Amino acid sequence: MTRSRALALLSAAGTLAFLAAVLALHGLQPAQDPISVTVSEYVLGHGGWLFTAGCAAWGLGSLALATLLARTGSSRTGGALLTIWATGILLVAIFPTDPIDRANQSVHFTTAGIIHAIAGQLAFICFGVAAVMLTRAQRSRGLHTMAALCAATLAFAVAVTALGQFQLFGLAERLLLSAYIAWSLFMTAHAGRKARPGS
Repeated sequence: MTRSRALALLSAAGTLAFLAAVLALHGLQPAQDPISVTVSEYVLGHGGWLFTAGCAAWGLGSLALATLLARTGSSRTGGALLTIWATGILLVAIFPTDPIDRANQSVHFTTAGIIHAIAGQLAFICFGVAAVMLTRAQRSRGLHTMAALCAATLAFAVAVTALGQFQLFGLAERLLLSAYIAWSLFMTAHAGRKARPGS
């Protein structure tokens, strides 16, 4: 197996592991409202370790994707932003979120919760920008569609956060994560095919 193929497999496996973890958590905690409750909050309930494991897997998978893209001559700035995203999602795995008091529309932050919030928000922004930059030179219509969805869902999530719409946090995050997962898988497949034979 070539190094590029191994990196592509690690990237895809990490992304799919996160997706599987989140889907499993929705089954384990069916009482959670997917419109208002963020995915991060599942770590506080039954089977919460799956969220931690999923984030760690996606973070490592994203590092593999950044390495793979560097081997194909993609945007260095985009690659750096993707690496920051990967680091951020690994921090999200290590430092759990704080529960949101939706009745009073407030959060009582702990140190771990603050790190989680900052790392997560920075990671989300970096991924959205990285997706656009890394896709710009590609000729795949599917990738350009996925990058546009990343940008659109990021804009929606930023607006929801800025306006303090607590009841829409879950929806905004799920739309964002869906776009990011799709782009990761599309880009992994594309970069894997583009890699030089034998590399």
